[in-house]
Amino acid sequence: MSPLSQIEEQGHAPEWLFDAAVDEKANYARLTKGLAAEPGDRSRRAQSQILIAAWQLFGSLGYAAVTIEEIARRAQVSRPAVYSYFYSKRSIFLALAVAVNSRYQRKVRSFAQISEVRNLEAGVGPWVTDYVQFLEETHWFTLMWDNVVGEDRPLREEGVRQQQLAWSTFGSHLAELGGGHGTDHSLIDGVIVLPMLERVWFYWSLADGPVSRTALESELTSVIIAIARRS
Repeated sequence: MSPLSQIEEQGHAPEWLFDAAVDEKANYARLTKGLAAEPGDRSRRAQSQILIAAWQLFGSLGYAAVTIEEIARRAQVSRPAVYSYFYSKRSIFLALAVAVNSRYQRKVRSFAQISEVRNLEAGVGPWVTDYVQFLEETHWFTLMWDNVVGEDRPLREEGVRQQQLAWSTFGSHLAELGGGHGTDHSLIDGVIVLPMLERVWFYWSLADGPVSRTALESELTSVIIAIARRS
């Protein structure tokens, strides 16, 4: 089932997405020089409605085909109301990008909370399951990001900076799980493993799951553990 069909079937988008988009003011400032009004109960509801509508429309129609009018109509607010919170369609997209990245960084940091245990599968396995769920929810948006910011050098550079942060965090803890304390190739391991998880899941989903999801997650867990022990 595609992320969009999951959204439409459930009647809403992932709640974490919109909490992060409204609350991550520091990220707003760094990426976009301030996008949204200060959050209050009424403001929060309105922004969430707009972001939910944009998430659904971007997922079904693509970024270029969506208009502010369509977002306002789907969100059941006026066009001026949309502009009172977001300067443009691009601003709405960037707010969603902030939220997705915020969640991504949290997922990576949660890997660093896995303690060394005799049975690493007990710690790494549940993390892989949770991370695959995150990919299912957000991978289409990540692909869209690459297209939308293609000509925007500052945003491309910010995206690379965020990726490097995640790679370094993940790679360092991977070394610690293997009994080391971080090495010169910790960053490289992060560069290898996180994109590997994404691409393996992506092609598995394109092929309509040629093996079971359980088997996929088990194999991914084994690969991560093998790399950790090598470190």
